[in-house]
Amino acid sequence: MLYKEIFTDDFLNKFGEYKNKIANIELTNYGIDVEKIAKICGIKVNYSASETSGWSIYEKKDDNSNDKKEILINELEPKYRQNFTLAHEVGHIILGHTGKSYRNYDINQYDTIDRMNEVLANKFAAELIMPKKLVVTVLKKNIKCLNYQEDTFLDDSEMNNLIEKSAKDLNVSYQALKYRMDNLGVLVNE
Repeated sequence: MLYKEIFTDDFLNKFGEYKNKIANIELTNYGIDVEKIAKICGIKVNYSASETSGWSIYEKKDDNSNDKKEILINELEPKYRQNFTLAHEVGHIILGHTGKSYRNYDINQYDTIDRMNEVLANKFAAELIMPKKLVVTVLKKNIKCLNYQEDTFLDDSEMNNLIEKSAKDLNVSYQALKYRMDNLGVLVNE
């Protein structure tokens, strides 16, 4: 399956000149390869111990030839956290948020513009690593794998097992997937 079969055209359009290369990446497992996307977009990614979860620098040059695009990811954080932070920081750069952006857990430390940029980067990251079509595919696969019935109500234990297994497949945290499922209205038990 290619990324163009997973992402909407509207989302892929956000990548501008990199759209076609990203659209033609092959999904080799259920996790989106954010590092490969960063590389295609000319973004340098470094891993190091850091006081924050990560940060990005985007300095746009007039001629676009030597734009500085760099991300630092805290190597001490769990892999799923690193993955989300990388997607978030790629979002800042792709969305054109110039300057230095720090990934901070406390949204109250940002001014209004920075807060809006953080919300947009979070939304971008969720769409990047958990596109609806892929989330639904992984959930259906795991419903079958866990021998659950697709048309029946899942109890709390079954739902937790399903989310946990699917989150591992997608290389995201349980909380991130649950939040994304709620936002997408996917498998809401009511």
